[in-house]
Amino acid sequence: HQELGSNQEILDFWNQQFPEATFPIFAQGSLHDNPVYQRLQQHLPHDHVQHNFFKYLVNANGVAVQLFHKRQNPLSLKRDILQLIHEVEGEQDEPFFTPDEE
Repeated sequence: HQELGSNQEILDFWNQQFPEATFPIFAQGSLHDNPVYQRLQQHLPHDHVQHNFFKYLVNANGVAVQLFHKRQNPLSLKRDILQLIHEVEGEQDEPFFTPDEE
């Protein structure tokens, strides 16, 4: 949990500190109850799916194919991302993506 206290305590604090805010506030939830994370865990049964700061590589069919630690630099995923893009391009007549030259 990133917030301390119950949902009601958080809402009471929010209402007291920011009474002018009119947008809805999300409640805390369990990672294990979240349908997105449940699906990721189904796709990656040998990996321990963790919180939202981890990175998940998802193919063109919406299937998670790889999990990366939260401390992994997103730029280091370029090769894996390009590999998935090339797999998709092999299935299409037109290029799916043309990366910028460095």
